Amino acid sequence: KVQYRKPSVFSSILLILIGFVLAVIVLSLVYVFVLKEDKTELPNNEQVEENNEEQEENNKNEETQKLDLSVEGDFVKGLYAKIPLQARGYEPYYASVTRFDDISDSKRLLYTLRKLEKEYSYKLIKGAAGLESKLTKLQMMNLDTIEIKKFDFNVVEKEYKSIFGSSKNIPLISTDNTVGYLYEYCTEDSCFYGHPYAGGGGQDFRPYPTIERCEQSEDGKEIYIYDRFIAFDTDEFVPEQVTKYALYDRAWPGSDKNKNDYKIVGGLEYERDTSTNGSLFNGKKIEELLEEYKDKAGKFKHTYKLDDTGNYYWYSSEKI
Repeated sequence: KVQYRKPSVFSSILLILIGFVLAVIVLSLVYVFVLKEDKTELPNNEQVEENNEEQEENNKNEETQKLDLSVEGDFVKGLYAKIPLQARGYEPYYASVTRFDDISDSKRLLYTLRKLEKEYSYKLIKGAAGLESKLTKLQMMNLDTIEIKKFDFNVVEKEYKSIFGSSKNIPLISTDNTVGYLYEYCTEDSCFYGHPYAGGGGQDFRPYPTIERCEQSEDGKEIYIYDRFIAFDTDEFVPEQVTKYALYDRAWPGSDKNKNDYKIVGGLEYERDTSTNGSLFNGKKIEELLEEYKDKAGKFKHTYKLDDTGNYYWYSSEKI
């Protein structure tokens, strides 16, 4: 007959302690690998707001650091293309300071449309069929072969605000480049139609701006582009029967100013370069003259400001 020995009190207590320790270990592992991963401490409102402000500041600083301010970069080239330089260059390159209100609605709109035209941001329509009643100055034009450029209003408005700022409203008017081309606003079609017309004339004025450097303000809200400017145009003080040319350190604003005050060099005589069929002035190409007189070029500073949409728009141009 087998007799079973009754466990001692000490053995019973030891088993209970071992079981307790094992239970604690298991629960600890469950907490570490399961409960702790799912546990999320919700910060108070002040902490949330502080974290959001910190994140916004970090994003802003990161965005500022990413700006490529090299003169050959796409960002600076894009800004430089917003300077409202017209065919004659009067607006940004002749006054001491030029701002938005110093340029007429017509010329601001003209610059915007010409910029879009250079970028081919329009629909080309061949023939004026159906548009005769909507467009003017079509007399003496062949309506079957005339080419009309249609600029969508939304595209023009977006470009206008990109150039001059999100708070500016595009003028709903027509504008003329004065050399035989008209851009007409059509309310019915909500667009601008660009087309040639019989009239206008050519011009000798040619602008030659060159970027020197680009800088940014410490707070990132302004960008500055510095450049040099030389204008090629007719020489004012020559007999009418002999046209001579000159280089100027700015554009000539009109008859109220003495054109000679801006002259770098005058009396340039034109001749045809028979070897290249190009143009020579006093026996030199334009590029050679620009290089020779680059130290006498006008110096200008162009300021861009950051608007509410995160876009840098042209704010001013000034001679320095």
